[in-house]
Amino acid sequence: MLILEELQPGQTPTRRHAMPIVVPDSLDLLRGPAEGAVTLPIWLDWGPDPVYDLSREDDIHTMYRAVIFEATADADVNEWLNAGLLKRIWPDLVLPARHRRE
Repeated sequence: MLILEELQPGQTPTRRHAMPIVVPDSLDLLRGPAEGAVTLPIWLDWGPDPVYDLSREDDIHTMYRAVIFEATADADVNEWLNAGLLKRIWPDLVLPARHRRE
């Protein structure tokens, strides 16, 4: 499900008003990798090293933030996020308030 933040009267548009937030309809749909090395596609991570080692906690957090911030379709989150990993790291995952829904 895509969510767009509404522009309030008199508010100047910013990137957050143009970028959707992709929220899965169910955590059961998140069937991404839970281990190993993961290379994100360029539309999710265009940096010099889009490879993440899922045995490293900091890599998991960085990868999940990249996917959550840059996903533009349900398929992005369903393919690259794993429900078990997301549940485990959610309390410590640093995200802006607009990306958090408990």
